[in-house]
Amino acid sequence: MKRFLLLLLVLTAVLPALAESNRGPRVTLNYHRADLPSVVKQLGKRMGCNVYVGPEVAGQVTLSVKDTPAEGVLKLVLDLQPKRFDYKLVGNTLVVASPERLGSIPADLLGPRR
Repeated sequence: MKRFLLLLLVLTAVLPALAESNRGPRVTLNYHRADLPSVVKQLGKRMGCNVYVGPEVAGQVTLSVKDTPAEGVLKLVLDLQPKRFDYKLVGNTLVVASPERLGSIPADLLGPRR
């Protein structure tokens, strides 16, 4: 119950700021104990991206949002995990992994080869 109240408090504080951002597609979602990699993949697809989720990414998501930017929801979902995960857009691919793994991926990974 305490976790639920904390989540509700965080969402109440964060979602209005997320709604102000108009970058990318907006989503309406309702998850209850959903698998984190599955949620990330769904959000990435709604953002129009290819998606790579690192093998270390695991957890659950309980979230309900209405007409909110998909990238803001992705950031929120990752920020609320007990273990730290982050994301990076590499070309048209959304990469979600630990910060250490993301740091080792060059921004031009999918660029032209020489």
